[in-house]
Amino acid sequence: MRRAIPFAVGLLIFIGCTDGSSDSIRKPAKVPIPHVSLPSSVSFDKAAWRRMWREIPGTPRERCLDVRDRTDVRSGEFVVGNFVSFARDWDGTYEQSKLYYIPVHPDGHTPLDVTATRLGAEPPLVVSLQFSPPYSWTLDGIPFYVTGTVLPERGRWRLEAVAGRDRGCFEFQL
Repeated sequence: MRRAIPFAVGLLIFIGCTDGSSDSIRKPAKVPIPHVSLPSSVSFDKAAWRRMWREIPGTPRERCLDVRDRTDVRSGEFVVGNFVSFARDWDGTYEQSKLYYIPVHPDGHTPLDVTATRLGAEPPLVVSLQFSPPYSWTLDGIPFYVTGTVLPERGRWRLEAVAGRDRGCFEFQL
């Protein structure tokens, strides 16, 4: 009995001090279905929307994620990609600087603000970009911002995306 009490106290302290950040054991949060106007030729696939938010690697938390070699990544309320093509094809021009940003709460009216910071640069190099709706849509009717995320040089970058209440942060090597 005397050994059980310290163990129980230690377990309670451990549980109280952890934030439950293990994404592999957390139950995924329910993803809201957006209410956006689509062209008549496009229909919204609710199952594809839910599957995307559930299966794309990343976290629903608002924290910066290392993209590594992933194509698409989720951070907070954004899915962003195609990082593989972006890094491979980048030449500093608008046409070769395409990333798509998918917010969890698209409303069709809110602009997307992206702050790109070159990590390790002195003095800090910061590029501010803004993209206005309207959205484009995937074949499944998923709305996304089309962007020319033009960055001036290769290196390690942090992209912080904000659109209304949606936020995400992504770090990657260009």
